[in-house]
Amino acid sequence: MSEIGKRFKELIIANNDSNKSFATKIDVNANYISMMITGRKPISDSILYSIKKEIPNLNEEWLLQGKGSMFLAPNDVITNEVDDVFSRISDDEFAIYFAKHKDRLLNNEIIKVIIEKAASELYINKLKEDIKKLSDNS
Repeated sequence: MSEIGKRFKELIIANNDSNKSFATKIDVNANYISMMITGRKPISDSILYSIKKEIPNLNEEWLLQGKGSMFLAPNDVITNEVDDVFSRISDDEFAIYFAKHKDRLLNNEIIKVIIEKAASELYINKLKEDIKKLSDNS
């Protein structure tokens, strides 16, 4: 059994399912579930999408790479769902929407979390660039 297969089986058990009942939930053949568990079939993007629809708080990094915990914290789940929605619109569309609804959005806790996360990532990336420049100049 592959490491991903072990985690996949652990997820099925944590969801109080059998291979067969989980297969029904994500609309695949139970035999296919067994093949994913044993590592004979990969967990494709479409299967992962179906699993995420069934278990929205699943940490994909845990399943695919063994990083972190099995389930995301509630704020992470919300952030991921919002990220998915906003990844489908252009930057211009987002800017126009944000400008129209700025006051309401800035009072929304979810938007605050996303903005803080993005600002933190930008700040960290800027620090990394500055450190790299300093080390290159040494």
